[in-house]
Amino acid sequence: MGARFVDDQFLQSWAGPASRRRTILLALTVAQSYIACHFLLKILPDHGESGIEIAVTVLFAILFGWISLGFWTAVAGFCWVDGFINIKCLRAKYPE
Repeated sequence: MGARFVDDQFLQSWAGPASRRRTILLALTVAQSYIACHFLLKILPDHGESGIEIAVTVLFAILFGWISLGFWTAVAGFCWVDGFINIKCLRAKYPE
């Protein structure tokens, strides 16, 4: 068995906040992708009723979701580095 670098209490203290952050990230990504797909369907000639438009919309949703995930991850990273997000358990574990 390998060495453990973090203790169980530290992992448990991060479980709740990490789950909330992932849920928020997923919600932002899905919402932004849904809105983008809605606008895409509005500008297509048959408004998504033909097979090729459905295929284009599905591909667009996948690729736009990927870009949206990268965008929101970058925004969260900026907020973390800039100090907007207060990480109490890290500061308690590693005081400055």
